[in-house]
Amino acid sequence: MKKRVLAFVMFVSMMISLIPLAGVYAFSDVTDETPYGAAIQKLEEWGKIDGYSDGTFKPEELITRAEFVKILMSLDENNGLQYVPEVVETGFTDVDSLENYWAARYIKFAVDNKIINGYGDGTFLPENKVTYEEALKMVVCFLGYELKAKAKAEQVGMNLWPDGYIAVANELMITKSITIEGFSSEITRGAVAQII
Repeated sequence: MKKRVLAFVMFVSMMISLIPLAGVYAFSDVTDETPYGAAIQKLEEWGKIDGYSDGTFKPEELITRAEFVKILMSLDENNGLQYVPEVVETGFTDVDSLENYWAARYIKFAVDNKIINGYGDGTFLPENKVTYEEALKMVVCFLGYELKAKAKAEQVGMNLWPDGYIAVANELMITKSITIEGFSSEITRGAVAQII
């Protein structure tokens, strides 16, 4: 009898631990009412995003191109990032000129995996705020759909950048529940969490 009671208590305890607790968030400024709160919480649980030292996430703050690349590259399931040295040449003049730039290895990993190209003048502009279409392009390439974006663009006679990438992102429902004011808009940390 004692074994059955103990087994029952253990079963109930396990089941209770699986119930998500409403209102329990890792960041003090993310609540049930926060847009993209569930996405922020999930990425934090996976260890893919960090907040600030004061315990906040700042979901309405804009995010830089380097920060976005870091988050996206940390999702690599094959853990290829571990083979990229901390100090590395990225091929971008404005990154390589910075001594031990914090995001250099993430940027290099993204270059090597054909997720980012940078600009025609050889720069990446890592501290510029990432735009909606830039984020979608990187996610589409990260997921391996660049050829599909090219085919879709050719099929309907639109430009690959940004139209082909946006069309595929829409098709993959990456843009579901995202509210953006115009395609060139810089996006918030919360929206980035939802896209990821």
